[in-house]
Amino acid sequence: MYAIFVTLEVDPEHAEAFLEASTADAAGSVNREPGCLRFDIGRDPDLPGRFYFYEVYRDRRAFAAHEISPHFRLWKESVQKVLKTQPAILEMDTCLPLDDEWTPQQKLGQNRQTS
Repeated sequence: MYAIFVTLEVDPEHAEAFLEASTADAAGSVNREPGCLRFDIGRDPDLPGRFYFYEVYRDRRAFAAHEISPHFRLWKESVQKVLKTQPAILEMDTCLPLDDEWTPQQKLGQNRQTS
């Protein structure tokens, strides 16, 4: 499996809007991309404008498909102006779970109320 760990910095006053846009991208990835197995978002407890993404894809082709998906392009367009720096991306191959042990993440956004 192919995974990335991304560190992103935004101005704290834009953090909630960034999180909302990122949550929509994560849900679109997990719910609509068969090659996306996991998309987690974390936030630094001491730096409210620092976020972390952990994403797992079946392979690099699945990640390339993610980069041209409508939800990713919308996310990129909507957060581009609030990013303080370019995202720091660490690429990795997963070691555990083993490739044949991965199961897709539960659909995201299923328990949230919609307006």
